[in-house]
Amino acid sequence: MVYLAVKGDGDSLEAEDVSFKPLRHLGHQGALRKQWAVGRSGKQRQFNFISLRTLLPITIGISGPVEQNLINMNAKDIVNTMMKNDFFSQWLGIHILDQREGYCKLSLTIRKDMLNGFDIAHGGITYSLADSALAFASNSKGPKSVSIETSISHLVSLKENDEIIAESESESETGKLGHYKIKLFLKNEPEKPVALFKGIVYKTSKDW
Repeated sequence: MVYLAVKGDGDSLEAEDVSFKPLRHLGHQGALRKQWAVGRSGKQRQFNFISLRTLLPITIGISGPVEQNLINMNAKDIVNTMMKNDFFSQWLGIHILDQREGYCKLSLTIRKDMLNGFDIAHGGITYSLADSALAFASNSKGPKSVSIETSISHLVSLKENDEIIAESESESETGKLGHYKIKLFLKNEPEKPVALFKGIVYKTSKDW
């Protein structure tokens, strides 16, 4: 979590120095509290600290490094960063169609090298697409999250050149756990699911 040091009474905020670090943990995200901090000069001063993610919907007229940090916290950039480093999803040929907090929509086209001995798509292909959709949707909320339980039901076999869509959305949040459902369907038949996937993720204490 990155925190922004600000001066003011909470109604009028003035960015002071994003390099200031709190001497102790600030508590729950979004709390605006006075904390003693040491600045670049080495002097101890009192500031209000607020989570950068909490400032996302607020315009306070700041620019430069602070503005960049604010931009980097949104759901779209989290998903794009994950995709950039996800070489398996890239190898699968996954494309991001839509993403927002707690939601992600991906596409994939079945290739010849994805077929099994029955000349249909290997079940691991649809599973992998759904698993990527789960990862992107759950992490888009901010906390780094990892799957701890998943299951899939294959309803329709897939052929080479079929384009399938995976749509993942949050169903519920229970403490450190997030519950997601992912529907997979053919691009030209969105009303007909080809597979149904469910996943539970564990939300770690680390944020993007």
